[in-house]
Amino acid sequence: MDAIIKAIGKTPSLATLPLRVEEGYLPALLTQSGGAMRALGAAMLHRETDRPIFVLCTDETNAGTLAADLEAMLGESVVQLTGRDLALRDIEVVSRQEEQRRLRALDALYAGAGVAVCTVSGLLQRTLPPDILENAAFTLRLGEGEGPEALEPRLLACGYRRSEMVEGPGQFSRRGGILDIFSPGAERPVRAEFWGDEIDSMGFFDTDTQRRAENIESFRVLPACESLVDPSRAGSIAKALLSRAARAERREQTELARRLRRDAELISTGAPLPWSDRYLPELYSEYSTALDFIAPDAIVYIDAPNRCAEKAKDISDSLADDLKILREGAFPVAETGDYLLPWKDACEKIADFAVVMADAFSAGRYPLSPRSVLDTNVRQLPSYGGSAETALADVQRYLENDFRVVVFASDDRRADVLAAMLERNGIPPLRGFPNGALPPEGRATVAVGALSAGLEAPEAHLAVLTDTRSVGVAGDFRTFDYVIALRAVRTSDFMTCEYAPISHKVLGTVSSRIVNEVKGAGRVVFDITGKPPATIEWC
Repeated sequence: MDAIIKAIGKTPSLATLPLRVEEGYLPALLTQSGGAMRALGAAMLHRETDRPIFVLCTDETNAGTLAADLEAMLGESVVQLTGRDLALRDIEVVSRQEEQRRLRALDALYAGAGVAVCTVSGLLQRTLPPDILENAAFTLRLGEGEGPEALEPRLLACGYRRSEMVEGPGQFSRRGGILDIFSPGAERPVRAEFWGDEIDSMGFFDTDTQRRAENIESFRVLPACESLVDPSRAGSIAKALLSRAARAERREQTELARRLRRDAELISTGAPLPWSDRYLPELYSEYSTALDFIAPDAIVYIDAPNRCAEKAKDISDSLADDLKILREGAFPVAETGDYLLPWKDACEKIADFAVVMADAFSAGRYPLSPRSVLDTNVRQLPSYGGSAETALADVQRYLENDFRVVVFASDDRRADVLAAMLERNGIPPLRGFPNGALPPEGRATVAVGALSAGLEAPEAHLAVLTDTRSVGVAGDFRTFDYVIALRAVRTSDFMTCEYAPISHKVLGTVSSRIVNEVKGAGRVVFDITGKPPATIEWC
């Protein structure tokens, strides 16, 4: 992918962009930046400037696509930060998955992550200040420690729940000198065995078997929730809530007063408050957002800025409606701006960074007025979607015009099929990127890799064709994985066929096993097309 990034980065329309960033001639606007070019522009800036890149996009779907493209292009992990549902109602058990996912991302940003993708909601949501997160987090190390007795209240103050057996993030258990912790920052829980106050041994363990699987020497423990009550402020917060309760009683708002007094008591005693989000305005002396966690020299790369502005308005309006309903139900919630940074204020904070905007076309009006406009002259191409014939026709057309052609295949087997097909049709391809370079003009190469869409870059005399991938969800995140097609037929002559009916139960079982057990498989389809018109194979 480096060769592709360098080739497009050297085109006349983009070659000056890193210099404009370094000289401060910003904000800059990249037009014709749809499809994979959105990520390519960000990847090029990251590589050429060696500065962190913070990509802002509309929603989780786009975030998943951009993150997948960036990881493919750069070969490094990408932090994803999204929004979450606020815990505002009286609910005893609150899912913290979204919150813990955000904490992992915020911690990675504060630690200096090189590449991050953030949704509009992820950007605008108020959160704990970086110093509170840093002070709440701590590291366990072999030969060191405060002892399990000292760590237990610290974990409780960080939002962890005590459990007899640790099964999920945000839980801990203690059995004598053994302390189990499942931090939001880890895929597996950790077990620390103490000798006195020092950690004698430590390692990850399996939640099913409870057996230790891997020894480690250090482990970072993150807070289990995003709305932490600062112990030094607990008394003043409780006092403020009691004052509000007294005012509510004078207005005969009995239910509101009851909730405020109850919550004041819980906060003053340090007890966990599942609905602590409602008091976010009181928790910290200053508000923070994701922008407070990124490095000062980071480049903020805004994808489709006008659509981001529209998304911000939708998010704000939706929350305002929810808060209005809660207030009518006597829930002590604040105003919209206390939970979400207004988009106008967000743009003012973004303007403190180096800003590059990318859009499919110039709309003439943007949240930040561009000082320079660069037309990338890169056109998005559709995936060849498993059709070797389509790929062949496109390759031939580009080679006739002296383009360098890169055909990405999903895996080695698929690459072999495509390479053999090109060879049979008089197009002997290269494989991969010999010496890290693109093929010469008029030549094609077949490589293993994937992007969300192909692209055509006339200035670079380059065309990139891609295989089919599908947006899905895995765990907490959007994924961008491959489609698996099931083909079952009945035939008597092997020249014609009809599909073989398979029960929905069997198909459901097969589909479930494939997407859960096959890496890279994000969707399963069952082909019911007969032959003719469809062939047996999908290539």
